[in-house]
Amino acid sequence: MASQRGKKSFVDDDESYWSATQFKGGFDFSDEVDVTDWDKKVFSPKTVKEDTDIPVINWDESRPAVPSARYKVPTKPAPVLQKSGHNRSASDTTRVPASQSLPSVRDPPRPRAPAADEPVTYWNIEKPLKVAKEDRFTKIPPEDMVRRMILGYSYTLEQYKSLEEKLAFLDAAVRLGDGDTITAGVLFLRATVKKSIFNREVVSRPVAVDHFLQYLKQHNDFGDLADMLSMLGRTEEAAMLKYRQAVLVNNPQTKTKAIQNCHRTHLQNEYSLQPESGLVQEHISLLEIQLPIEDADARGEKDGSIPIFKEYPRVCSIINRPLINTLFYCCFYHYGLGENSLASTVAMKKRHNIGDKQYLWCALRARAKLKCWTDFEALLTTKGWFGASKMKSPIGFDKIVEILSKVTCPKDILVKYLRLVDDEEKRLGLATKLKCHEIVVDTFVSMKDRARLESYKAKVLELHTTEYFYADDNLRNPNIKWKN
Repeated sequence: MASQRGKKSFVDDDESYWSATQFKGGFDFSDEVDVTDWDKKVFSPKTVKEDTDIPVINWDESRPAVPSARYKVPTKPAPVLQKSGHNRSASDTTRVPASQSLPSVRDPPRPRAPAADEPVTYWNIEKPLKVAKEDRFTKIPPEDMVRRMILGYSYTLEQYKSLEEKLAFLDAAVRLGDGDTITAGVLFLRATVKKSIFNREVVSRPVAVDHFLQYLKQHNDFGDLADMLSMLGRTEEAAMLKYRQAVLVNNPQTKTKAIQNCHRTHLQNEYSLQPESGLVQEHISLLEIQLPIEDADARGEKDGSIPIFKEYPRVCSIINRPLINTLFYCCFYHYGLGENSLASTVAMKKRHNIGDKQYLWCALRARAKLKCWTDFEALLTTKGWFGASKMKSPIGFDKIVEILSKVTCPKDILVKYLRLVDDEEKRLGLATKLKCHEIVVDTFVSMKDRARLESYKAKVLELHTTEYFYADDNLRNPNIKWKN
């Protein structure tokens, strides 16, 4: 038996060896040991256990061929070990020749905690690695696994093999309410079971479904997100998601096809989404007329075949612009075209159900900007009962005056439309703001308000001007019956 123990390999690891020593009463660096009886404490036969597995080590670190059953007291004289800062006399110690003297032993520094920026060493990770290795083949209860994940310990869900175990873990995560753990459980279930089983089990767990939908949204997995919303019966959310994806496409042709596909798949046959279906269909129709108009205008601007583009160059493309901007664009560049043309403003008004007020507002602004006063007046002229023409504005003539005031308009045209403002106070306010003094005087006369006319004449009108004499003549007119 002794010879077999002698054949054992010895690992030269001093630190592991001394950490695993089995005798007590050895030298402790934190103790104040008297050197005179040091060898008595350490090498006394009473302090050595009766253990034949303790190897024998000589002072020169060599091993004897045959191991002994206990430590042997060395035949060399014991060395003198001096604690740093202590000098002892010859009578208290056994002297060692100068050639064999050992350096003084100092107290080692106390172990310190690693700094925040210090790299992780073997000693920092040894215990967690050991725990991970031990738990690798141990099946941990689901709730304990959830708690371990919440606390940030290493984990693996591969130990849960059956569907019941996977669902038990997911249910435990839902009970404890940690979102990251719930998401991990859902994704693990998704990766390890059939899609039909996954859908069936997740749909029956609303909390898990909500976390899964949020995960898909954050990872831009819109295909699976739309499918899951449709399966849950949330058709409106699925349709809006698909529509939002289609609108974000940059290429106009591809965008049109994507919106058409969304309309056909999610909106067209869904009764509850018929209003939204109509709006999306109008969007498709708008894109379908914007593309050819933009193509033709870009070519005409480039080769100079459309004269208006030379005087008024285009600022931006018409594609992806709102309906009201598209209408203004066509009223500016393509006004007067027949209804068979895609750029016809009349056809656009009918196709998209644009109201009279919206159409008139866009058309008047476009024609006023171009100073096309004939078109401007034609838009406001209607036929009366007996075929006579008269001026009519669905938006009010005060709005017409505001449009004219923002462009360089001849004064006679401005005065003409100011007189058509029905409300006298609105007419006074606009005429005063635009300094149309003749309209102000006439309005005060129609109101028979002598006091306000005299005040306006004294404070606003300059002496010896045409407007001043016009106001004075009205004040002197004996045929006017003033209220005050």
